[in-house]
Amino acid sequence: MKYLENLDLKMIYDIATAVGIILCVYFVRKQISSLLTKLILRRIINIEEISPNIIRSLDNLVIIIGLFFAIDFMPFVGKTAITANNVVMSIIMVNIFHCLILMSDPIITFFYKGVIPGIKEWIVRILRLFILCIGLTSILNIWGIQVAPIIAGFGVLGAGVSFAAKDFFENVISGIVIMTERKFSVGDLVKIEGVGTGFVKAIRIRSTEVIQLDKSPIFVPNSKIASNSITNYTKMKTRIIETMVGLEYSTKMETLVKIRDRILDFINNSPNFNHSQTLSTYAKIFNLSDSSIDIKVQCFTNTNALKDFYETKEILNINIMRIVEEEKASFAFPSQSIYIEKS
Repeated sequence: MKYLENLDLKMIYDIATAVGIILCVYFVRKQISSLLTKLILRRIINIEEISPNIIRSLDNLVIIIGLFFAIDFMPFVGKTAITANNVVMSIIMVNIFHCLILMSDPIITFFYKGVIPGIKEWIVRILRLFILCIGLTSILNIWGIQVAPIIAGFGVLGAGVSFAAKDFFENVISGIVIMTERKFSVGDLVKIEGVGTGFVKAIRIRSTEVIQLDKSPIFVPNSKIASNSITNYTKMKTRIIETMVGLEYSTKMETLVKIRDRILDFINNSPNFNHSQTLSTYAKIFNLSDSSIDIKVQCFTNTNALKDFYETKEILNINIMRIVEEEKASFAFPSQSIYIEKS
């Protein structure tokens, strides 16, 4: 009762007004955030799909702004009033910059529609880090903390850190080069010289994750990928098959020519091979080696799929064996002839 006696009518009115503002803003928060969404996100920035997290953050921002106006009517004085104002302003800044961080992805997507997905993710991360730094600076300024000396201290520390993180920045720059040149994308089957062969699972800031053919993951530094040769099997439209058919020297010339022609006819008439005029398909009596007459065969598969490549190569080998057998010829084996001179 004594506490109530000490309260004058103006103080009661101010507290009631503050509570009324908070309640009013609370009940109309969704309408206000919806209006902000339509005006700013959909009409100005033209974002069609808005994340529920963004809408929820805008709802909270509306409530906190209402709390900011309500603080003016609360009976706070002196340091208490300053502290209360700083707390509310800090919360407002946290929500504003949180909204900006959440909106960074759709904003970058809108302004850079043709950007490579991997680079877009890095731009979003850098933008979010920039927003976070600006947000922390703003909050520190609200509490009267000088930011310049802190930045100067980090500058001296940063020189040492940058020297120690030389490899890290080299990998980051190499990653940007990889995605800019579009050597490969996520899901491609690649062969990295000195590393191995596998499917690209993820291209990250520092390294690229590759799932090898035996399903084991390997994390390759981007600098190593940038400096080594890469074969991208996914971008290949066809695969080359090269084989050498070694026949015995006792094989007659007519038989050699017939085997060569039959192998070439089989390739040209089979649907398993690519018959494009731009590809060099041939079967030639290529070499007279130490123990065999070699017919070199070159042809190309219809697809770049590894499974199809193996199947097509098997079909070719079986038919080469069938043709040699039908022509009564024999494959040569590595051999040496020893001549004994009679004394």
